[in-house]
Amino acid sequence: MKGCKVLNKTEIKKLLSVAQDQREKMLVLTGLYFGTRISETVSLTFGQFENTDHVRIKRNKNSRDTTLKIPAVFRKELNVHKKALRRKGYNVEGNAPIFPSRKGGALRSDSACKILQKMFDRAGIKGKVGAHSFRKCFITKIYELCDNDIVQTSAYSGHKNLSSLISYIETTQETNLTDQLAWT
Repeated sequence: MKGCKVLNKTEIKKLLSVAQDQREKMLVLTGLYFGTRISETVSLTFGQFENTDHVRIKRNKNSRDTTLKIPAVFRKELNVHKKALRRKGYNVEGNAPIFPSRKGGALRSDSACKILQKMFDRAGIKGKVGAHSFRKCFITKIYELCDNDIVQTSAYSGHKNLSSLISYIETTQETNLTDQLAWT
């Protein structure tokens, strides 16, 4: 979603606090921890996370696939999600989707977007927000953690084109850096 805003920590906490179930929470966390587009999020399977410390994200939109470390906190939440789905009678092994549809198969992207939009509304988060806000948050944070290294950031995001990657990175709006120029 072009122009989608980056969420701050307060907004992310608020969003997670209004999650009505583990599925909603996992939709948010998947985007934040792996920078997935919503179509990539809903196509993930439990098998991609089994017996490994890394997950291979099959990127869409002509981006390079990326292999990312699975954070312990994400794995913990995924296990909670798995248990909740198992209690409801869903298959949670192998190629079973992490986000199953009630009708069978994986949740559709448009359905996941509607779920997230309801979460934004419940959290009172305004502005141009959506599923792509999580990808922007991920890319912006990785960029900061890489000491603003755009090439290293592209390795995480899967962007082949650095100019398109730049549009994702939220930069500071502060204009007080002129104080640090010290020309004389």
